Amino acid sequence: MASLMRRTVAGLGKTASLTVVKSALDAGIFIALVWIFGGPEALGKFGFVFVLIELFHRLSNFGGHRHLIQRRDLSRDDVSTVAVTEGAAALLWTVVWIVASPALFRWLDPTLLPGAQLVGIWLLTERIGQPARALLEREMCFGRSNGAMLCGTVALGLVAVPLALAGWGVEAWLAGKVAQSAATSLLFWVFAGARPRFTWSRAAAKPFLRFGLPLTAAELLQFFNSQCPILVLRFVLDDWSVIGLYYAAYRLPEYLSQLQALVSTVVYPAFTRTRDDAQLLEGFRLVTKYSAAVVALPFAIVLALGLGVTAHLLPAGYRDATLPLQILTGLVAFRMTTVNWHHVHIAKRITWVITWIAGVNAIGVVVGILLGVRIGMAEGGDRGAIVGVAIGVAVASIAALLLAVNVYLKRLLPVRFLPLIALPCVVGAVTCALGLGLRAAGLDQTSATQFWTAVAAMTILYVLLGLALDRRALRDLWKRARA
Repeated sequence: MASLMRRTVAGLGKTASLTVVKSALDAGIFIALVWIFGGPEALGKFGFVFVLIELFHRLSNFGGHRHLIQRRDLSRDDVSTVAVTEGAAALLWTVVWIVASPALFRWLDPTLLPGAQLVGIWLLTERIGQPARALLEREMCFGRSNGAMLCGTVALGLVAVPLALAGWGVEAWLAGKVAQSAATSLLFWVFAGARPRFTWSRAAAKPFLRFGLPLTAAELLQFFNSQCPILVLRFVLDDWSVIGLYYAAYRLPEYLSQLQALVSTVVYPAFTRTRDDAQLLEGFRLVTKYSAAVVALPFAIVLALGLGVTAHLLPAGYRDATLPLQILTGLVAFRMTTVNWHHVHIAKRITWVITWIAGVNAIGVVVGILLGVRIGMAEGGDRGAIVGVAIGVAVASIAALLLAVNVYLKRLLPVRFLPLIALPCVVGAVTCALGLGLRAAGLDQTSATQFWTAVAAMTILYVLLGLALDRRALRDLWKRARA
């Protein structure tokens, strides 16, 4: 336990430091491009194209990354079989995308065709590095894997921002995404010290596909749950600006999800190495508590000072994204707190439950979106529609997660969530109350000085209060990690 705890804490330390830098840089590039493009129309077009291309990307993901991590007796045939299977699928979908996109975008918007064909390369560059990433994370070499992703984000900025300033428009962003995935994939293989082999084994493919295909179905359903609103808004409202408002409200909280996703690169390999359910339960309790602690502060800031967040991070045309941003940030906070039920099931190779929950969520999301659009438009027109969609998605997704953690997870581990997240929730509530109190006292959220002073005050309160109330647990965790 001591060795696993020490390696996990060390991995979390490296991941946290690199993730903060990467997420801050990625968010900075996003915000810079939004300001360069000005109004939300360009962002809506980018979001729509990337939703479509990511659907094709998910079709080439057969769960190989997680399969390689959880294998106790990994062979070269396992790695090459995963690489060839998923690489061939990615190549196939790249060809399909490039061939089909002219007809598709002549119907949707002919001005998007050059960028759409350019980003087709992303399908291949994004997929080919995943086996090498799995090798790094399997050996818990998180500094190298996260370093590769950080370098990819630098490549995104170096390509996208100059091209956007040169007037490329949406194509600048799409070209940057291709450069990011190409750089990241190349560095995964370099840092792993391995070379891809082009061999395929039927014996290795059987357990891989048996494990991964349910995850593929779950991935597609989860993709549908998160991206369906953008497709619906495009075809119901046919207004790129409204889509851009929703995409901004959706995308900003996703930078919090990046923290969770990269922390999961540590948590999942650690879960697969636990020796028994008692050790797994202890790890689950720790990661759930501190996942809630990570997300409680930004949620409190967005909830209390949402108008200031949109006023100072986004151009003036994005004010109508404030309420959807608050709703979707709450959803991301809930997901980050509960997401580890997913890793427990994968570590135990029980993947059908993940597909089932994703399917239930998909049904709820469809109903929520349709009701949200109808009621929202009746109450507030196009702007009301994006609020209604955000509410519908949040309610459906939270209901599905409550089913997952209160029914299926408890069949595997005797988990009680409320005691685990009580401390972060209390500290977050006190911090939010401070922000609301400052607003009641006359805080002008449109003033940069007043807004950022309020954010600093909330952050200081949250950190000091959290450390004061949790000092014993943190001290004990540090001692055990170094034991």
